[in-house]
Amino acid sequence: MELKEQIMPETQAGSHDEVTASVWFQPTFLKYAYVDPRSCREERQRVQAEDRGVYDGFMRQLESDGCRVGEVISQFNDRFGASRRVRAAREAKKKERCGSWSGWYDARLMIATALGAPEPKWINGSWWHDRDCPALEWVDSVEDVMQIPVPDWQRVPQFQKMLDSRDLWQKEYPEEPPSGFGITLDLTVPGRGLAQFVNYPSFVDLGIVFLGMTRFLTVLGSDAALARALMDLIFELTTGYTEFLLELKPERIEALCGFGGDATCLLSPQLYETYGLGWDARLFDFVRKTHQTPDDLPCNLHSCGPSGHLYDAWGRHPCQRNLTTLQTRLLPGEVKRLRDSLPNTQLELTLHPPHFDVVQADPSETRDVLRQSAKDAGFRNVHFTIAAVVHRPEDMGRVVTNLTACHETMEEIAMYGE
Repeated sequence: MELKEQIMPETQAGSHDEVTASVWFQPTFLKYAYVDPRSCREERQRVQAEDRGVYDGFMRQLESDGCRVGEVISQFNDRFGASRRVRAAREAKKKERCGSWSGWYDARLMIATALGAPEPKWINGSWWHDRDCPALEWVDSVEDVMQIPVPDWQRVPQFQKMLDSRDLWQKEYPEEPPSGFGITLDLTVPGRGLAQFVNYPSFVDLGIVFLGMTRFLTVLGSDAALARALMDLIFELTTGYTEFLLELKPERIEALCGFGGDATCLLSPQLYETYGLGWDARLFDFVRKTHQTPDDLPCNLHSCGPSGHLYDAWGRHPCQRNLTTLQTRLLPGEVKRLRDSLPNTQLELTLHPPHFDVVQADPSETRDVLRQSAKDAGFRNVHFTIAAVVHRPEDMGRVVTNLTACHETMEEIAMYGE
């Protein structure tokens, strides 16, 4: 059956503006130095130039060998990377002069370090905590949790280092005022374009940093009293730290980010009801009362990994009408069930190994997955992030073939929406 025959008449209008896609190119064999945010301006510029040289040199070599992968990716992202509203909003954002100061540790790591965890290490372009030394590994009871004070954030040594880094940026880049403290991000709201979301670290993500993954999940499944005490503590920590940052640099709260979390997919449906949905409802109520936000405040839900077992719970989310944006892994054949649970949400779905490997898949399979997923999403409010993960230079030909198949399929979808 041709794609045109699959599209119901009422879904045709606007499809091109609502079904978007982008390629995330990941040649894992390229070795970068990565800019350390603690370094001085000259060192940052040197490392940035070195890393650009690694990538640009590789792409030039591919081009000289007749491999069009750079051109294919550029054309794909230019054509399908964002809706018209989002493109217009991004262009407007470019006029706002703002530096790229990294914000130092993310909030999860800053909070954990303030409670005694070892300082994170800068590895491969990111801060990483020591998984063998969780901040609260000594905690064994509700009484232990009750002894943990909320830090005076201004007096936390690691936070002062972050302020020093910010001050250094202002001196070295006076023409680029530093951005905020890494607690805002721009995400798509259907029918509106981009909105600025303020992020509060989630219970699940902080809990894993505090106790270690195995211990934290064991507590959730076996000790309800301790789990609830931890949730109360973490709620006080995440809201306290985020509000502290908002006092230092006020931000527009156009939308709320903090539902779910990177590791939400590890929870069973039963645990998610208590520690996922319960947390989200509490956070929404806190932000609404603290900042007098409207009842229809847009909210973002996140679950990095395969989350098919949570789709039904998402459909019962206490703030379901507020869920304007979701990021999760695309599971072939499951998008209709996801859309049924979240009929009005912008679905940002990642095609990523092992659940779908666009580099190793047959082009016909790639076409089928994109077509079916777009159809099951209703040909609206969906973005596909295609992770082209390449482990060997000799696979570049497959990248070109499959991304060309992606481009042709997206053109078919766009053709019947224009």
